[in-house]
Amino acid sequence: MKFPPTQPSPRRRRSRYRSPSLIPWSAAGVCLLFYALAGLLLGAVSPPYWVWPLAMAGALLQSVAMCGMQALAALAPPQARRAFLLGALGSLCLVVALAIAANYAGAAPVETTSLQITLLSAVLSTLLALALAGLCTFAAAWTGDWLLAAFGRSRSGLMVAALCFLGLFLGGLLGFAITAL
Repeated sequence: MKFPPTQPSPRRRRSRYRSPSLIPWSAAGVCLLFYALAGLLLGAVSPPYWVWPLAMAGALLQSVAMCGMQALAALAPPQARRAFLLGALGSLCLVVALAIAANYAGAAPVETTSLQITLLSAVLSTLLALALAGLCTFAAAWTGDWLLAAFGRSRSGLMVAALCFLGLFLGGLLGFAITAL
């Protein structure tokens, strides 16, 4: 007795031919992680309150500028220069905010330490802030380039801004929780 060939069910057929995701989850995760580390640094120490808006302005400027290589190559040269300067201004805001927070974290009482130790602590804290801000900038640009391939410029910028703000928020929340314990 012959049976007719069985067709796979539509549900199985869909799972077999899965389309690739439009959102680059690895790049988004890296961006979220680095901004969460920045938020953790801002939240774990008690820097002045104006440091938070400075960090958020830096993240917003970076996400609006979309300074990845592919994003800048798609623009005309004058627009690319303006976008690069806007991204550099955002990076500067983030560096200043993280440097202030890192120096609050690494500051030792001047009365009990020597001048050389205090200067070394300030230099190392600033270098840490510079490295973290550089990683945040790279991650935002990398994520923006990946998103730009699938979405438009404005949607990609909004997604990068949301990732940056979410990372700062989650890291800051964890930092505040650590200091409250």
